[in-house]
Amino acid sequence: MKKAVLLTLGMLFLSSLVFSLAILLFHNTQGTESRFAELSLYDRLYDLDSSVQRGFKEIFTRNSGITLALTDDLVSITETLPHSSNFRSEMDAYVNYLEATYPTDPKVTINDAILTLIKNGVSFYIMPHDILVEHSSFPSGNLEITPQNLNVANYSLSLTTTKQSVVFDDSSMTSGSFPLRVSVTTDSGTTVKEYNINPTSLNTLTIALDTGLPTEATMTITLDSPAQLVINRGGVTTEHRIDIALQPLAEEMNYIRFPNNFFTINIPGDNLQKTGTVRIV
Repeated sequence: MKKAVLLTLGMLFLSSLVFSLAILLFHNTQGTESRFAELSLYDRLYDLDSSVQRGFKEIFTRNSGITLALTDDLVSITETLPHSSNFRSEMDAYVNYLEATYPTDPKVTINDAILTLIKNGVSFYIMPHDILVEHSSFPSGNLEITPQNLNVANYSLSLTTTKQSVVFDDSSMTSGSFPLRVSVTTDSGTTVKEYNINPTSLNTLTIALDTGLPTEATMTITLDSPAQLVINRGGVTTEHRIDIALQPLAEEMNYIRFPNNFFTINIPGDNLQKTGTVRIV
């Protein structure tokens, strides 16, 4: 009799244990399914975000006429100004495509103010140094490089033009410890000037180019606080390369992006929203 009671109690205990394990497994399965469903929603948002960025990046690479190179401590910007470009029209066409293809759920919205900055100036930032690069009027205006802080180590400029000769006027350059190298190549050869200047004061370098005509062409390079560099072409067609040596920032990788808050992706049905920009390099 005693053995029968013990056997019954043992069976009840095992049954209770199995039932508890079954309930736990059921809840864990539900939790796993819920997490998988949540991850799939974020995957959908990520895929659309990546697709939007990829389209804008391709337009920049194909139509801006700007070549960017980036290492741990150097950014190189190469372009010819002025040049013919369909950058604006390609940007407009892609924006129209996105807003027509994703009108509601998901919905892609472009920030018109940021779009205008990018179209008119091809504005982008070198990060994490927060250095703004833009044109006063693309594709024919000045090139402007504006650090938010003095986190540039030096500039090296290489300018190429089909003029006959060059004369430098550096009487308005300051004296300091910031290296600035300027190389100008004309039909007569290459002239290189190297300066150590004060990057927190106004520096002006005037470059007179012999056109073979009574009137010379003039370019102006200014550098002002905090190491803001402006190349005013003065109507001269030039190919230029600007090498920007960066101050190192510990454990942060360099990259280049359009201005923030450029576009928003909204998926109302899943209560998801993301505002972002385009990483170019």
